[in-house]
Amino acid sequence: MPLFAGILWLAVAFAAASPVRALQEPAPGADARNAVHTATSTVSQEETGEQGMRVSLLTILPGSEIYSLWGHSALRITDPQFGLDMTYNYGTFDFETGNFVLKFLHGNLDYTLSMQRFEAVRRAYRTQGRPIIEQTLDLTPAQQRRLVDLLAINMHPENRRYRYHFLFDNCSTRIRDVLEAALGEETLHAAELPDDAQTFRALIEPYQRAVPFLDAGVDVLLGAPVDRPADGREIMFLPEDLMHAFDRARIGAGEHTRPLVARTDTLLWIDGYDTERARFPWEAVAAWLLFAGGLALTLRRPGVLRALDVPLFLAIGVTGLLIAYLWLVSHHDVTNANRHLFWAWPTNVLAAGVLLVRPAPSRPLAIYLAAATAAIGISVLVSPFVVQPFSSVLLPVALLAAVRGGGIALPGLIGGLRSGGKM
Repeated sequence: MPLFAGILWLAVAFAAASPVRALQEPAPGADARNAVHTATSTVSQEETGEQGMRVSLLTILPGSEIYSLWGHSALRITDPQFGLDMTYNYGTFDFETGNFVLKFLHGNLDYTLSMQRFEAVRRAYRTQGRPIIEQTLDLTPAQQRRLVDLLAINMHPENRRYRYHFLFDNCSTRIRDVLEAALGEETLHAAELPDDAQTFRALIEPYQRAVPFLDAGVDVLLGAPVDRPADGREIMFLPEDLMHAFDRARIGAGEHTRPLVARTDTLLWIDGYDTERARFPWEAVAAWLLFAGGLALTLRRPGVLRALDVPLFLAIGVTGLLIAYLWLVSHHDVTNANRHLFWAWPTNVLAAGVLLVRPAPSRPLAIYLAAATAAIGISVLVSPFVVQPFSSVLLPVALLAAVRGGGIALPGLIGGLRSGGKM
């Protein structure tokens, strides 16, 4: 079922939205780290621009792999005098970690800070076909030293690991936070957003548009917390939005401020790169064709169609169980207050089991399916007026469940009335 596929895809993508897998190039050893600290300790207050250390934000544009759809952010530190060109990456994770999926589902998945040579990073993203944009930050030598010192502290084995959060603690927000800490007496002034600022859900939706199954999974599993507008600081959780926010931001104390970004360069461009991330929505078309076929079968022959009904209600029941688990049990907070639980009932798992063993529904099952159909109908009718909508893949699946539920319940209820209500 399309809904199953979306949820399985989400189990990988939600955990890896902004971070990328650890690069195969080994992290530099102690000699390279010591060289970075030596460079920072010998930079004089007069050394600026090309003659001294430079700190820049790297924005890696989205890729085609499921974990790369939202892009990636990293910090680059260079010093020509010492031959240094290092990249700090807060988005390192490993799919081979023990109980990866279970940790993701429960909200216990950790990420780490890693350090790689920039040329290794460039080669990796060239292979992936992902452009790299660099923004050189206008930091004073003292701020540069503080930043590298903070990164060195973060690189300690006891500090490298952190609990990843999809919206508020990821590879982009960590860069924002460490930069703010390095500014000292100066402040990062983010540009003000318009009154109609976008919600978190609206901000991530364009990145999923090319994968309707994933879009359906995100839509059904994320709850009300992602439906409030993001402010000027929170919007930096997405790599491209962090890049745009840095481009508009200013730093300074009091009335004396300057642009945060001194210059912007494209370090790697891929010919033919598709910035629109759009394609033909064949998953949505397939879902609507499935709905049309199910509607035609229901009109032609009401009653139980095991080959269709059992997997359909089982999928919706499992979805409801997952929604309930993520909301009520897991440590995730972005999955709370999920309106889709109003129609995706976990008890549909039991209904699927009954449909599997009984050729005709009993009166209690008919009443249950009638109630489930009504819940779906109400949810669909009010969906244009709420902030958690149905996706293009999810809507036909929900409508199909309503049609099949009604098609099974109506003959059962009529038969029960004719037989005097006997069960």
